[in-house]
Amino acid sequence: MFFSKKKKGNVVEILAPVDGDAVPLEDVRDQVIAQGLMGEGIAIDPINETVFAPCEGEITHISEQEHVIGMRCENGSNILIHVGINTGELHGEGFEILTRVNDYVYAGTPLLSFDLAYIKEKGLCPYVITVSPKNEKYDVSIELDHGEVQANESVIFMIDEA
Repeated sequence: MFFSKKKKGNVVEILAPVDGDAVPLEDVRDQVIAQGLMGEGIAIDPINETVFAPCEGEITHISEQEHVIGMRCENGSNILIHVGINTGELHGEGFEILTRVNDYVYAGTPLLSFDLAYIKEKGLCPYVITVSPKNEKYDVSIELDHGEVQANESVIFMIDEA
């Protein structure tokens, strides 16, 4: 499904960080995510095990459990990439961070890898959720919320100045 909205100028395209099938956030079986409390974006049911930077920007956060990475995009907006539902319970097991806080990265830079089979073996959902936390300064327009996506190629949403 495609959505369009008039762009204002300082737009950042957010690319799929993994290969897989896009899933609308409202279909994710986690109420915080499904209700948009983390922000606007999409989930991807991954078929590969490397998460790539979905845009150019600075790494601002890496969770202690190694399953969440925060970025500040080149237009000043922020995004979060969250691997799996309840995967914080794994305490970093099955995850490998490939970057550091304050690193400047480009779209396509590998950020982390994860063991997809291990996450599934533990009975956890492996969705890779990419969101832009709510901020009055920025508008998010979802470009693709279902169907097959390719890492570093498919534009999943855009962030524009409000």
